[in-house]
Amino acid sequence: VLFRSHHVLADGVSLGFALSDLSDEGAAIREMVINELKRRGKAKSRQSFLRKFLGLFRFFYYWVWGGMKAFSYHSYLLMMSPQNPFTLIMVKNKKDNAGSSDDVNITVERSVSWCQAAKVSDVKYIASKVCPTATINDVFVSCASYAIGKQLEQHQNTSSGGISNDDKSKDRKIALPSHVNVVMPVHLYGGVILPGQSMGNRIGAMVARVPSSPVHKPNEHNISSTASERLSEVSRNISFVKKSPIAHLSWITAKFCSDYLPAPLMKYLMRNANANAAFVLSNVRGNTKKVHWNGHTVENAIGFLPLPPGIPVGIVVQSYAGQLSISISADKKAVPDADLFLKWMLDEYFRLSVEAAALSTSDAKCL
Repeated sequence: VLFRSHHVLADGVSLGFALSDLSDEGAAIREMVINELKRRGKAKSRQSFLRKFLGLFRFFYYWVWGGMKAFSYHSYLLMMSPQNPFTLIMVKNKKDNAGSSDDVNITVERSVSWCQAAKVSDVKYIASKVCPTATINDVFVSCASYAIGKQLEQHQNTSSGGISNDDKSKDRKIALPSHVNVVMPVHLYGGVILPGQSMGNRIGAMVARVPSSPVHKPNEHNISSTASERLSEVSRNISFVKKSPIAHLSWITAKFCSDYLPAPLMKYLMRNANANAAFVLSNVRGNTKKVHWNGHTVENAIGFLPLPPGIPVGIVVQSYAGQLSISISADKKAVPDADLFLKWMLDEYFRLSVEAAALSTSDAKCL
């Protein structure tokens, strides 16, 4: 089954639940979600007065102090990334070469690729060995940031690099930044559709700064330590952002802008809200077991991410029946060969698996 859906209709989680409802196991899946919500509700109702009071205090602390921290960090990201690293590759004429953050013009031509990457259990094992606080999302953000560095390196090494042919643009060399920004969509209800809710777009977003150097240097054991170090830094930076309410604040801000601001102003704000991110990565959790449609087994499910304004590379990491798949959807000017980009991601994942195998449980720590 192949179909496309506008993101305004529903987010990935909503579409996933809709497809689950259509399956033969739909009623059982829905009942499982309801029972889990009831269990959590009972556990919360049994909390003591002191725990409820502390919870209320944490709630206000999270929103007030966390909100200030979130906006401060986002301002820092804008300051550290004055333009998108793919700007010089995407520009088409002298006017675009002015250097504004609006230079990245996404075209309709796409470069796509997808594959079955690994077992969910294997990725969790690697994360626990290399950095116990790392998540599946952290692992593939780390792999993607390495691939971004390799892609920029390839553009730098080519004679034209995708830049227009005027003499002025030729003098502007494509930079290889040590860090890039990544946008990560976040479902506001933890990846579930609550009973009685309809389909819709309930996605906020957070932006984090991650390392993108494509260079690996051997350590004293002649094993590349950069993959582990990269994952550790990625995990720390994403964890910092997760502890703030930025995902909810971004959704509230986007809703206000779309409801009350003129379309040109809203487009400008949305393009600049991503802090000139080089890529967006969405992690979608699917069913843990294979489902069936009219008795036919759904063997696999692959989703592709619609590119947000100003971001040329979109990646989806999706789990289904214990397997993780990766899909790439990118502007062809930024990523001419999505198969090669995906290979770079898998190369970094392989390096992480090698380093994880060389570590004992006692050695596992975030560097």
